[in-house]
Amino acid sequence: MKLQVLAAAVNQEPETLAEKMNLETEAVIVNQCGRYDYREYLHKDRLIRCFSMTERGVGLSRNTALLHAEGEICLMAVGSMVKTAEEVKALLNESGHKCSIINARFVKPVDREAAEWAAKNHKLVVSMEENVASGGYGEKLREIMAPYYRTVKFIQIAIPDEYVEHGNVEQLKKEIGIDAGTIAEKIKKEMETER
Repeated sequence: MKLQVLAAAVNQEPETLAEKMNLETEAVIVNQCGRYDYREYLHKDRLIRCFSMTERGVGLSRNTALLHAEGEICLMAVGSMVKTAEEVKALLNESGHKCSIINARFVKPVDREAAEWAAKNHKLVVSMEENVASGGYGEKLREIMAPYYRTVKFIQIAIPDEYVEHGNVEQLKKEIGIDAGTIAEKIKKEMETER
């Protein structure tokens, strides 16, 4: 399996985007500009596919990228966990896992269309939030994923519903299992188990 980043840009030159974004994985980039175009190229031995279009809109970029994404694992991250998702994808990439990342941007309302797309097009969907599990983003995603459980697995990454000591943030994330290394290991283990 391998990892894939989905990204949006405005008025950029496709050949420079991967370098500007410091991409280490495959990517689908949607570039809103004054032309229709499709280009693909290798960056650090990874395939970059860039779709240019004249239409504008965040939802349009997201939907276009989702339509062209490939991956067995989809990381749906919120807030500070988007950066962690990028670290997780790099670790999974080293293991040969292919991944899509969705920056959910907001918790409510949950983007049902993106969640259903993730469920229909991946073997595993992972919600990632730096929030308690109960009542959080992942809980809402779990409800949306329920009809798809025969074909997709789901992991909720969140702060457990228990007291967490104060201290160094990175150390605490590791202790409660929401750091990149622990998440990547959970995902690898889940991908090894049969449905």
